[in-house]
Amino acid sequence: MLAFSYSSPLLNIFQFGLFWITASLLLHGAQTASTPEPKFRADTVLLGFNSGITAKQQAAILARVGARELRMIGQGVHVLRVPAGRVEQTIEMLRKSAAVRYAEPDFRHTVNAAPNDPSFPQQWALLNSGQSVNGTAGVTGADESAWKVWNITTGSRSVVVAVTDTGIDYNHPDLAANIWSNPGGVNGCPAGTHGYNVLNSSCDPMDDDTAYNGHGTHVAGIIGAAGNNGIGVAGVNWQVTLLGVKWVDAGGHGYTSDLITALDWVMRAQQAGVNIRVVNDSQTWVSTAASQALSDEIDALGANDILFVTAAGNTAQDNNTTPRYPCVYDRPNQICAAASDQNDHLWSSSNYGSQTVQLAAPGVNIYSTLRNGAYGFISGCSMSAAEVSGAAALILSLGYQSVSALRATLLSAVDALPAFASVTQTGGRLNLCKAIPGCATSAPANTAPPSISGSAVAGQQLAASNGSWSGSPTSFAYQWQRCDVSGAGCSAIAGAASNSYLLSGADVNSTVRIAVTASNPGGATTAVSQPSAVVQATGSGLNLVQRAAVQGSGVASLAQAFPNANTAGNTIITFVRASTTTQTITLTDTLGNKYIDAVQQVQSSDGHQIHILYAANIASGRNTVTAAFSGTNNHPWLAIFEYSGLSSANPLDVTASAQGSNASPTTGNTPQTHAANELTFAGLGLPSSTSVTVSAGGGAAIELQQANPSGSRAATEDAVLSSMGSFSGSFTLSGAANWSTAAATFVTAGSSSPLMVATTSLPPATQGSSYNVSLNARGGVPPYSWTETGNMPPGLNLGSNGSISGVPSNAGTYNFTAQVSDANGSTAAQALNIQVNPPATTPIALVQSANVEAAGVSSLSQAFPNANTVGNLIIAFVRMSTTWQTVQVTDSRGNTYSDAVSQTQSTDGHQTHLFYARNIAGGNNTVTATFSGANNHPWLAIYEYSGLSATAPLDATAHAQGSSATASSDATAMTMSQHELVFAGVGLPASSTQTVSPAAGYTLLQQDPSPNHSRGADEQAIVNAIAQYSGSFTLSGVTNWSAIVATFK
Repeated sequence: MLAFSYSSPLLNIFQFGLFWITASLLLHGAQTASTPEPKFRADTVLLGFNSGITAKQQAAILARVGARELRMIGQGVHVLRVPAGRVEQTIEMLRKSAAVRYAEPDFRHTVNAAPNDPSFPQQWALLNSGQSVNGTAGVTGADESAWKVWNITTGSRSVVVAVTDTGIDYNHPDLAANIWSNPGGVNGCPAGTHGYNVLNSSCDPMDDDTAYNGHGTHVAGIIGAAGNNGIGVAGVNWQVTLLGVKWVDAGGHGYTSDLITALDWVMRAQQAGVNIRVVNDSQTWVSTAASQALSDEIDALGANDILFVTAAGNTAQDNNTTPRYPCVYDRPNQICAAASDQNDHLWSSSNYGSQTVQLAAPGVNIYSTLRNGAYGFISGCSMSAAEVSGAAALILSLGYQSVSALRATLLSAVDALPAFASVTQTGGRLNLCKAIPGCATSAPANTAPPSISGSAVAGQQLAASNGSWSGSPTSFAYQWQRCDVSGAGCSAIAGAASNSYLLSGADVNSTVRIAVTASNPGGATTAVSQPSAVVQATGSGLNLVQRAAVQGSGVASLAQAFPNANTAGNTIITFVRASTTTQTITLTDTLGNKYIDAVQQVQSSDGHQIHILYAANIASGRNTVTAAFSGTNNHPWLAIFEYSGLSSANPLDVTASAQGSNASPTTGNTPQTHAANELTFAGLGLPSSTSVTVSAGGGAAIELQQANPSGSRAATEDAVLSSMGSFSGSFTLSGAANWSTAAATFVTAGSSSPLMVATTSLPPATQGSSYNVSLNARGGVPPYSWTETGNMPPGLNLGSNGSISGVPSNAGTYNFTAQVSDANGSTAAQALNIQVNPPATTPIALVQSANVEAAGVSSLSQAFPNANTVGNLIIAFVRMSTTWQTVQVTDSRGNTYSDAVSQTQSTDGHQTHLFYARNIAGGNNTVTATFSGANNHPWLAIYEYSGLSATAPLDATAHAQGSSATASSDATAMTMSQHELVFAGVGLPASSTQTVSPAAGYTLLQQDPSPNHSRGADEQAIVNAIAQYSGSFTLSGVTNWSAIVATFK
């Protein structure tokens, strides 16, 4: 078994310089105080004809205005040479022709910057923890949340971003790994070149910008500086492919015709097979007129599934009224970004526009790569555009999205903030996490409302439970509310912001509620409890307010009105005697109170039954109570009582019942009360024809109703118990009779019912998913404190507040006992269990495989028989001669391969490697192993699997070598989760004639073909238990072997 350790990457940040970028394109037009004089080429006009104009007609029009065509670019754009100084006159003449669609200057694009020294450089745009940047403290969370997304994806080199700018320093150590290399022939450029230079028509886009020391390089670093490589900075994408097209000169100037040529080069490269999905162009210009030629070119990009990202501009102007191009084109495949600062404010120099600028993104004090291996700060909307381009590429690393879907995804991935509400279309700042499935945390959702325990009496303390929540709350906040007697008209109680509240005189004749707010990184949600009972004054006393009774004969229901109106918050206790033992009884009243059947007793010899029912915290008003039977009842009796001073929340304490025919009952018990000053209420049932007389058994009050002059069907009595102890509801009869009796005790306001755990079962959990459930108790004296003994699921914990939370790591059934204690030290316990279910899994399956061998070659290629499927996993096993050469694995789809495990056979002089690529691109694919020199006897075996993780599939690895059955190094790997693929490979000498058999439980996949040698073989097993696995093979004889094994989840 191998032990593994992991440490997070440490990025070494080097101070260089701070720049403020202003990307402005100047165009001739009407001068205003805030608009600089527009500039353009003095001898060039861009012309577009309407459809159907012949070449002869076009030539005649050019001759009339004295223009000469230099070349065609983009979407039918004619670049004309005109006499110097006659641009405007020529345009005016051309626009008079019905054949002309547009005529416009060749606008000059200018990038300007002013230096600003940094303090401590930090990449707050990716992770803002409130750190100070350039003397300004940030606000935690005012970032694009890229750091959260990196738990899911860090990008893919299969996604290509074109940076149309001053070029890219493709030799920069933090960019080199992610720079595009021409495979040869794309747009006529040779293999190994890295893009295009429009200005000199060369295939070398090296950044020579001296105005800012590498504007294009800075933008490229934001999008895709290599991450987790121990140097410099990290881009939004740790892996991506950056293709540079230089059209802005070293002084920061460029022209529309050059930009169109650059975009046209990008589009043709994409049509040649380069997977360019995003173009980042940060330059802008201000004018009263647009360039139709450039707008057409952006549309052409969209037709080729390419997103065009640009900047709002850095002149603090409203683009709605002072148009800045190309931002205001607002094409369906275009996004224009404003700049936000580290406090989630609009940057003071950023342009904006509620109709023209889509969103904001970090753009102030952005630290990134510069020319010649340097680093530094630049501020401007150029940086914001690069953040958005980087976000687009990171989204695409998880799979294909059309350009329209990609744009919609980005525009929905914002945090709505006041600073951007009226200055951008979306009203928000980029939050990349919201665009990535599984990244954004939803705000908690309430699944069971909070509740209140305790007695509603002034001077008593109430306690709140949190209720139950999904979404893994990380904190709870509380606010008590005072409401009217119906629970409406609530207002917050000042200073009552904990999970307990001491009732005061101000609460008397009101109800209270608790509002619980659950929060997590995704937001906050508030849930409110039901209202408490109406709060009573301290020492309100226990009193029988009123009573009444009624009897009937041969009826299906029995109704009795109270003599006077009920008082809100009091308690109604009823006693019902019914003939027959099979009928059911339902109790209702005209005020809608809810009745609970506290205790009942059947008299099996006589065939009657009795019930004590009660309603707590009753409504006020005139009231009639009705007992409805499930059939006609011969001799029913209903007695009703209203009491004040009883607990309005949970008044019932304990009950007992019995039946008999003489002084000794045949059933029943004598319960123990749990509080002093309780009401004891007892009822007696007798045969309908009995002639015995009834007297109280020592109670303080008795109610006796006779069915007829010679009979007594039932009686009731009550008493107040002054201390805790045993009790019995006894009656004295004048003679023998078949009797039934029931008794119940009720706690007074300010007392408490017995402490008990109200939760008797728990919902199941899912392995690897968050779980949050609150246990509930009732009775006793709050506040409560919880503990547990037994076997809790690993990863879950019971907090003292009763919340079971965490992420269970193992599946199974776990039994434990939860114990609650109250403020008086009373305890109660409940046996519980949690069933942890394994996560739903996708079956692991081998989709296809192939292998190839060779002799004396420096590379080895093998195509898959069929097209790969997006999101699957590729495993490549390589056996190579020599122990000193290195090997790299690549493929034609641009997937990134990691060397999971390797082993050198020191005696024979060969080595084996196991590479993998996760979340692969779809399509036909050829895998190539490239060696650092000619290799005598290499073998490459490739496999495509479905059902494995697209984010972090590798679990554990092991390796070994030997010459017999005994390995000379570690040979087993421990899986860390259920449902994994175990993949093992063996390497053998080039001249080996061994036959290879798989280990028990394994399937042999491929073996280097005979007849005269067998250089390697692979096997697999799909396992469903966490255990230790060894990738073993059976050989037909002794030989020098190497073996490697890896597990994938």
